[in-house]
Amino acid sequence: MSSYNDYVFSSEESSVDDIQQKDGGGNIDSMGEKRPSFFRSLTSLGRSSHEYSSGNVRTSISSSDHINSKEMVDNSKAVIGAGFSHMDRVLPEQIKAKHHHRSHERHHHQAALDDGLGDDNDWNPVIELPTRKVKSLTSTTRSIKSSLTPSVVPQPAYTAASPKTSSVVRDPDYPCIRPDWPELLNDPYGILTKLQPPEHDRIRYGKIVRALTKQPFDMYELKKQTWGGIPQCVRSLVWQILVGYLPVNMNTRGSVLSRKRKEYVKSITQLFQGSKDEAVWHQIKIDVPRTNPGTKLYSYESTHRSLERILYLWAVRHPASGYVQGINDLVTPFFQVFLANYLVKMEDIEIIDPHTLPKDLLNAVEADTYWCLTKVLDTIQDNYIHEQPGIIRQIKELKDLITRDEPVLAQHLEDENLDFIQFAFRWMNCLLMREFDLHLIIRMWDTYLSDFPNGFSTFHVYVCCAYLRRFGPQLVNMEFQDIIMFLQDSSKTRDWTEEDIEMMLSEAYVWQSLYENALAHLK
Repeated sequence: MSSYNDYVFSSEESSVDDIQQKDGGGNIDSMGEKRPSFFRSLTSLGRSSHEYSSGNVRTSISSSDHINSKEMVDNSKAVIGAGFSHMDRVLPEQIKAKHHHRSHERHHHQAALDDGLGDDNDWNPVIELPTRKVKSLTSTTRSIKSSLTPSVVPQPAYTAASPKTSSVVRDPDYPCIRPDWPELLNDPYGILTKLQPPEHDRIRYGKIVRALTKQPFDMYELKKQTWGGIPQCVRSLVWQILVGYLPVNMNTRGSVLSRKRKEYVKSITQLFQGSKDEAVWHQIKIDVPRTNPGTKLYSYESTHRSLERILYLWAVRHPASGYVQGINDLVTPFFQVFLANYLVKMEDIEIIDPHTLPKDLLNAVEADTYWCLTKVLDTIQDNYIHEQPGIIRQIKELKDLITRDEPVLAQHLEDENLDFIQFAFRWMNCLLMREFDLHLIIRMWDTYLSDFPNGFSTFHVYVCCAYLRRFGPQLVNMEFQDIIMFLQDSSKTRDWTEEDIEMMLSEAYVWQSLYENALAHLK
């Protein structure tokens, strides 16, 4: 059990005995059933987040502060959910290390744009992606490593999570776009040399950057460091690596990206020159305007056209399933994360009109979105084929978990003649995307992708279990119609924060650790 606790919580020294000692034994829950204190202490989402802090207060630590290492170890025993996968320990001598020659390093990291454009006879000149030369990926990785100490990320003088633009003239035609976007298209790793680590997530950022630049590359280490969340400024890069789209081999990375993006554009060009499958196209045209209607980004016609192209190409290339309602929701996290990567201010992503972007940039974002969506849907393909056996299996597993963990709730649902498929089908088909705001879904996908390829098929069931348990006390006092209306109403999670999501993911991880591959416990 200790290995599981170490992965979910920040303290390597926390134990079951510690929790039971504080809890005083078994607890009586709101439904009158006695539960072991261990499970209630770890998995009770009904508590507010501060109740999991074991009396310790989390404080932000700047790299200039003098920190006593013993105090950090003592204070790190706080149970803080999925926000951290391991205890962060920073040695005092590493924190106080000086970083000389910052000005020199910033100039060294600034990529120079080459005026020469490549020539490709196989490329459509109207929608050609930029092929400008950039400095080698080897030198990029070397420059990243040189800017990081073993445990401390340097603090350049430029603004946090914003690009360095002092030596690059911003294009007046595209004021919202990073001026170095052509370089980032060819070398996604270049983003690591251009952003200052976020002040509130400096330690996690440093660990992820070291995992990204480690040679030889260690995918397990990257997954371990990203399970508890990914800083927004590097999320696009990390997601593409986790799903297996962006190669980890620096010698082939640029050529593979170029080939994949060209293949997408050529496929779209050929596909829309011929006749369409009217039934599939009609359904996509209906569903796309309904996608995230509350977000301005998804109200623009240009966004609709991009999503339509992505979804139609996927449907044509996967005739066994074709397009199914709900897939239109799954495309949006990738599209939004990848598009935000090229903005001067990432927070502008929800209001920017893609029509104002360079065509080459939009083509690349569409291509990256299509290929990553395909990688994810390949892991849950049986959710969308005839009779959707994957969803039926997931719903059965959810019912078994609730019956084992919450027998009072399971019996009440049965007494009300409520079948799990009546409310859980949407959870499996849309991966809970209609239950939470998109920024919370993106945080969930950080964890799902760190468990790729099992995150969306296996771990998701345990997340649904944790989600349903959150509302158990209310549900046992409702009748059939009220239960259906309550579970379909997304307003109940409107005030949720990332901290709530992380606690739900933590509970899901605990139950997966206990019950996965142990089906006898669910009988």
